[in-house]
Amino acid sequence: KKFDQLAIELRSSTGKVLVINPTKVSVEVSGPRDIVAALNRDQIIPYVRLGGEEADGSDLKVGVDLPSGIQLVVVEPAAVRVRHSEAARGVKKGVVGSKK
Repeated sequence: KKFDQLAIELRSSTGKVLVINPTKVSVEVSGPRDIVAALNRDQIIPYVRLGGEEADGSDLKVGVDLPSGIQLVVVEPAAVRVRHSEAARGVKKGVVGSKK
């Protein structure tokens, strides 16, 4: 099952304001038919973990939190570009979070 246009959650322990591009991904998952059929987009959580030492313009892999019994098939794009907020004029900010 494919979920399009899921917002990427930024997980940062530093509190720095960083920007990612793109801010949304498509995620395809598989698993037992009954579990997959009951899935909704709020249960699929794409994220990027930020440690605070990312170089401006670096690419980071997108991770995905999934319910038990569900496997990730593909996430597109698989990586996003990180920009420091002062260098990101004109780039839409991602969803900023403080989760670890």
